[in-house]
Amino acid sequence: MTPAIVQNTERLYIEQLLPTETPSRVVIDADSKNRFLSACQMTDFPCLALEARATHDNWREERQLNRNNFMDQQHLMALPYVDFFITDDARLRTLIARISEGLPFPIATLLSKVEFDRRYP
Repeated sequence: MTPAIVQNTERLYIEQLLPTETPSRVVIDADSKNRFLSACQMTDFPCLALEARATHDNWREERQLNRNNFMDQQHLMALPYVDFFITDDARLRTLIARISEGLPFPIATLLSKVEFDRRYP
């Protein structure tokens, strides 16, 4: 996938999440949506950025989306919002290392169960 395709896919994804009106029922017109989409980047939405990176990594690695991979992807979306992420799953830790490189926002510190128990007996 080229960077242009990735960028367009990300824009379409964010566009699908945009509401058609505000909570006070003010309609959000197409021009406002386009201006918003032109000004934002996927990394403005940390959990979506991680989900997208994990998805792209799955495609690159030709990994089948099974129940475990799906659950891992859902869990790693919490990384920007928690202090610690505890896992002994070596494959998940490797995935997190690959997809978190160069992110413009902080993510949780990865700990193994033993490391967590040592810190918080």
